[in-house]
Amino acid sequence: MNFGFYAKVAFRNIFRQKKRTFSLGINYAIVTLILLLVFAFSHGASRNISTSLSRATSGHINIIGDYVIEGKLYKGVLEYPKIESIVRDTLGQDTVIYPRYNVWTITYNKGIPKRVRYYGIYPELESDIQEQFDFIEGSWEDFANNPDGIILAKSLVEYLELEPQSEVVVSTRTRFGAFNTTTFVLRGVFETDNYFIENLAIAHFDTIRELDLANEGSASVLAIFVRDLNKIDRDRDRVVTAMQDAGFDAAKPESASDAVSATSSASPTYKVEPGQEDTVTFTVATLDEVLGFVGAIVTAIDAVGGFLAALMLFVIVIAIFINLKMTISDRMQEIGTMRTIGLEAKGVVSLFVLENIFLAIMFVCIGIAVGFGVMALFVYAIELPVRGAFSLLLNNGRLALSPQGSDIVLILIAISAFAAIFSYIPSRRAGKIPPAEALRKTM
Repeated sequence: MNFGFYAKVAFRNIFRQKKRTFSLGINYAIVTLILLLVFAFSHGASRNISTSLSRATSGHINIIGDYVIEGKLYKGVLEYPKIESIVRDTLGQDTVIYPRYNVWTITYNKGIPKRVRYYGIYPELESDIQEQFDFIEGSWEDFANNPDGIILAKSLVEYLELEPQSEVVVSTRTRFGAFNTTTFVLRGVFETDNYFIENLAIAHFDTIRELDLANEGSASVLAIFVRDLNKIDRDRDRVVTAMQDAGFDAAKPESASDAVSATSSASPTYKVEPGQEDTVTFTVATLDEVLGFVGAIVTAIDAVGGFLAALMLFVIVIAIFINLKMTISDRMQEIGTMRTIGLEAKGVVSLFVLENIFLAIMFVCIGIAVGFGVMALFVYAIELPVRGAFSLLLNNGRLALSPQGSDIVLILIAISAFAAIFSYIPSRRAGKIPPAEALRKTM
């Protein structure tokens, strides 16, 4: 008897005892549903967080720097136009590069000082940030046309107790240790569903740089955006090599904290490094390195889902043994008849194993279909409140889910293999029963 015969009989047999088939199959479907949703959620969360951060304060590749002048260590990118030129020559002249300057300040209102971090940008360049703002008061144009203008998130305006178009006095301890003060005018108040910019304070690049008393051509960070994220590591390596060839001391980040500083670097008070020669060094970090914490989030999500799936798989093991024992007992006469007409022991084993494989495949497919239905419900129909850190998991108020074809194939193969392995043991017992005994006894 060939495989086609076994497959045909096995497929037919899974419909003979519908109640028992459904009770085991529903376990396969539930495990499939859990695994599919967990994988889709972890991929979606990772992608959504990466996209949100890259649309906020980080590029796909970020260049930060340190430099020592007269024994004093500063943070920042010196003469960034030269670095921009190197990057464009390496990655292409159409490469998008945003210089940004970040400074912590003391902002005064009604005589009360409050700490606020300002991001200095070039408004004419940063169209992507602009598109994420829903202005409650003022406008982007009003901000862009006034060098003394700032725009603040609604939460910051409430924190500072400001009114639109009001003057804002800010002071900072500059890189040289002296204090400097300037006055901004609030030109816009915005809301956004991007977690990373929902508390943002934005000013003009040159205004913030001058407030910090930094040299012209200085920046806190260069944010670089590449066309193909699959080649981001290669592009970063090319940039590092090109900078080194140009005589700059450039390297990858040595640790996760160095990578994170690529998005959070501000211009602090200098540190004294006695006896150290004047140097300029650069760190070139990719978005994946900056987002090391995302890996921890995704790992935690996968761990919870894996634990739930493991519990369900344990239930499936028990269900397989109970189901097959009852099935074999009920079909003893059938087994004896098949053995009598020449079916070998391994044929009986093959028959029962194939039945469970077909059952697993059928209900895995059902679980996948239900999973896509649940995901469609959350992605297209159910809108969730966008608040706080939970917004990291949302895309326009909808849960960010990203199922992968490779995950679906993996689930299908893994559960089918699981069904085959754990149905083999009881099936082997059935195959060892002598034909005469099978015809007159039950197991």
